[in-house]
Amino acid sequence: AWHRRHRVRTSGLFCFRNVDVRRIWGDNGCGGMDALGEEPVTRYTVKAYYPEYAAQQFIPLNEEIHAYVKAKVDDFTDVMLAGSYTKAFPQDSQSSMTLDFTPSFQSKHFVSLVFEGYEQTPALPKGFRYYKSFNYDALNDKFFTLADCLVGESELEKLAGIMAERLAEQNPDLTEENIQSGTDVEFPENYETFILRPG
Repeated sequence: AWHRRHRVRTSGLFCFRNVDVRRIWGDNGCGGMDALGEEPVTRYTVKAYYPEYAAQQFIPLNEEIHAYVKAKVDDFTDVMLAGSYTKAFPQDSQSSMTLDFTPSFQSKHFVSLVFEGYEQTPALPKGFRYYKSFNYDALNDKFFTLADCLVGESELEKLAGIMAERLAEQNPDLTEENIQSGTDVEFPENYETFILRPG
């Protein structure tokens, strides 16, 4: 079930909302530890923060953001509650997920922001990060892609060449095949995370 959202605070253009979840081992009969007189143990925590824009023209953006946050929280909690996962690690092991956002640019008709997620589990004790951006034009009811923002058909290919050179410089252990797959414009996911800034 999707957890109840909380209003945190407001700014001029949007209000902050959060999802805060704690799963206690022993809560709701999970593991039966309470019956044994043992202290409940927190198995995982989830903290997710996201904006909800007040203007009506941003309803499509709000819907997309809400769907993204819900999907990420649901995916994480589904794994945490899976029987195969809970049996693989000690009962006192802990996992956590945080999801927060940074507005890059916003006006009456345009929003650019990026989410940063972090998950840490016993399977991945060092944790990992992931990113997702939203660039929305309310005047045209459209989510921008990077290709939409570049002038000329060859600009994305030029950018791909620059990115390939930088990847090779910064990661000398990567093979040419790895670099090609990570920068190829034929794969839209390679360029789906970006933000716009005024200037």
